[in-house]
Amino acid sequence: MGIMMMRQACFNHRSFRHVETEHEIQKTILQYLALCPNVAWAQRFNTGAASSTYTTKEGRTHKRFVRFGFTGCPDIIGQLKSGHLLAIECKRKGGKTTESQEAFLRTVSDNRGLAIIAMECRDVERAISTFLKSRESPVLVTSGLL
Repeated sequence: MGIMMMRQACFNHRSFRHVETEHEIQKTILQYLALCPNVAWAQRFNTGAASSTYTTKEGRTHKRFVRFGFTGCPDIIGQLKSGHLLAIECKRKGGKTTESQEAFLRTVSDNRGLAIIAMECRDVERAISTFLKSRESPVLVTSGLL
């Protein structure tokens, strides 16, 4: 199962492949994750900052700077039905991850989550399939009483 969007465009009578933007890649991956039976939930996680000006009841004007998300946060966060965290950083072909993004994905992976750098939807399909196959053998979790 997979959702692949193949786009072609014609410019000056020459065909070329449309290079998807990160936003288009994210949208395609989110559509796939919504249909994937192994995914419990997945959402786009926006990061950034904004400033605004507001006026108090007393009439004083103040500026407020608000940061949302955190440095290194992936584009998509979710959970597999197996209970594992899912973190996906989307990059267009040739795009590079930042050190903070790599550090976050490494933390997810080191703690038994699935961390993916995806340049297309197929990357996510393959990663989920490989991840779940590698964990098919049962794991006994005890409270230390045995």
